[in-house]
Amino acid sequence: MGIKPSEMTDEVWEYIFRGGPFPADTTIPKKHLDHLKSDFNYFYPFDIRSSGKDLIPNHLTFCVYNHAALFPEDKWPVSMRTNGHLMLNGKKMSKSTGNSLTMKDSVEKFGADVTRVVLADAGDGIEDANFEEKNANANVLRIHTLVQWCEVGICSLCAGKWAHGVCTGNDQRARQTEDWTEDLPRFGL
Repeated sequence: MGIKPSEMTDEVWEYIFRGGPFPADTTIPKKHLDHLKSDFNYFYPFDIRSSGKDLIPNHLTFCVYNHAALFPEDKWPVSMRTNGHLMLNGKKMSKSTGNSLTMKDSVEKFGADVTRVVLADAGDGIEDANFEEKNANANVLRIHTLVQWCEVGICSLCAGKWAHGVCTGNDQRARQTEDWTEDLPRFGL
């Protein structure tokens, strides 16, 4: 837009952020200021600010104070959410110490479903979330066992037999019932 810092007077800021009158002495074209005002009104108020619990006494508090001091109430933050620190195997996760596991690395190592289960169980709210790799390893086996159990159960409902990952049943026999619980010990259930 080619606007110089010296052109951003208090009146210009009032027009953009507070709905004040268009500044009579500005050299900035009205269409440029209207564009800035439109962008501000599009993004404000922000719906949620999500941040770590360590920022409550400084950044998040001052965010509320600054918005209340500068903007009308309809532009104040709608909500804020805080969370605990992310830990890996009981230690604070930090790239500088080498104790880190990216989401991509976790999905490659354990799979997406296992990563979801372990993260869901890692911790809620403001408590520190602890991603335990031993839990991830244990959940790999649990999910694999659950999938096998479901496959056998579905196959048994159609009166087929499960062999080498294939159900030998057919849809015509799907109404028949069969006691498939004899397969459960095979899967550790």
